[in-house]
Amino acid sequence: MKNCRFWIVIGAVAGGVAVLLVPVLYLLGFRFYRVPSGAIEPTIMAGDFVLGRLSSVTPKKVDRGDVVIYWHDPSMHSYWMGGNQRDSVGALYVHRLVGLPGDKVGFSQEGLWVNGEEVLTVNGSVTGGPREGLKKLELGKDDFFVVGDHSENSLDSRYFGPVERGDLRGWVLSVD
Repeated sequence: MKNCRFWIVIGAVAGGVAVLLVPVLYLLGFRFYRVPSGAIEPTIMAGDFVLGRLSSVTPKKVDRGDVVIYWHDPSMHSYWMGGNQRDSVGALYVHRLVGLPGDKVGFSQEGLWVNGEEVLTVNGSVTGGPREGLKKLELGKDDFFVVGDHSENSLDSRYFGPVERGDLRGWVLSVD
């Protein structure tokens, strides 16, 4: 009987700590996100949950190679055809940051280059992308270029253009 009471008390204390801890972590900017696609496999698999930290709560200087969480409006896919209108439709995406403000980016079906150096992901060269030949751009002071580690299966900056600083939501801390 004493043993049963002990475990009831332990369960109640653990539950109480969890109830108190979750709102505190939320206020500190921690969020769990489910990744719906395989765009960044094998780093993060489709269906994985990632722990992210919101940049609006805790600003962090993002670095090349960080896996970032950002807002993207799917209606913006016409970027390379001159589209730049924004609607209220959108979703959070998770990709690897490869281009920083001021970088010169060039890409084609054969690869991706930033400041003249080929970008490699955990899967090797970044292949796939627009079929209309080499695309070149210089990122603005608030622009970032993101790609998926599984580049053949990733809808990323090669298709919809740079991600603006204001659309960055945070960075991935852990994958579960």
